Amino acid sequence: MGTVAVLAVVSKSGVKKWVLRNTLHGRRRELGLCSYPSLGLADTRIFALKRRRQVATGAFPIEARRMESKRIPVFSACAARFIRGHRRGWQNAKHARQWVSTLKTHARPVIGIRPVNAITTEDILQILSPIRTTRAETAKRVKGRFENRCDRVQHLMG
Repeated sequence: MGTVAVLAVVSKSGVKKWVLRNTLHGRRRELGLCSYPSLGLADTRIFALKRRRQVATGAFPIEARRMESKRIPVFSACAARFIRGHRRGWQNAKHARQWVSTLKTHARPVIGIRPVNAITTEDILQILSPIRTTRAETAKRVKGRFENRCDRVQHLMG
């Protein structure tokens, strides 16, 4: 696996932190574990052991952190970002309130916490079916809002 060490490092500004330093395939990497003295040396070594095991299995903690930061957003967050970005371009405040209200009432209970790439046609039908006959115009608008968002998500995901 290469050389591995747990070090206490002090930056130029005086900030102290625990660092896991390892060399793998001739390349030295440092992974900040936690600030000093939030964990003692014994606890830091246990934490570092977990990270070393990740490296031994081929999972590099630094890359894993980067991948976590690039997670697919959930529907509620994606819809909120869309509304914030487009609200000013809409004709009036009522239109903006309708966007928020219809998605909050009909979509959020079903797919609000689901990643946008995991939303299926069945999910959309589950949202639209109860309102299709009783509130046809609302169902049409909600469907249009989904189509608008799905096109945008597909564009972003390439």
